[in-house]
Amino acid sequence: MGYELRAIFVRSTDVDRVCGREAYSFVDLPQGMLMLPILEQDWDERALSSENRHSPDKSQQFPGWLKSWMQSISGGGLVAYADISCHGGPCCRDILCMKNGETLWECSEEDREPGYRLVRKANIRLITQKLLPFLDQSECYTVKGPPTALDNLFAEFGIECEGNWDAFEALGLDQHRDTEDWVGQ
Repeated sequence: MGYELRAIFVRSTDVDRVCGREAYSFVDLPQGMLMLPILEQDWDERALSSENRHSPDKSQQFPGWLKSWMQSISGGGLVAYADISCHGGPCCRDILCMKNGETLWECSEEDREPGYRLVRKANIRLITQKLLPFLDQSECYTVKGPPTALDNLFAEFGIECEGNWDAFEALGLDQHRDTEDWVGQ
């Protein structure tokens, strides 16, 4: 099970104030958030049409045209770009968070361990990955791991999480596996 997601995240109130939702193919998310999925061809087209005529190579983590585009969408409000890739364990995240045209923070992060552990209800014992296939899942529940950069990003937006959900789940981002699956939602 894995996820591939490249998108811009912004509060719906900022978009409504600046450019309107009709300007782009936003996806409505819970808690007043909007997501703009960025497909590979969109990334390449924007890179090629920018002032500097950037080649579509991905060597520059956060190119200037991306920052300008984020600024134009949010009108100075809080806006974030995230490129997330998770495949059964280690996750890679490139995240840029901006407000008022200034970078609040950016990072590139890779988890070495899965962020969650299953815990047996009977004796609250940590279960290793080797035992998971033999474990009766009805006897277990999930416990959150330490916060990731993605958790911190959504905390900037004030996303509230309930129970054992993290912000990724609270926003429903676990509903689709690939960026392409979000287009047309």
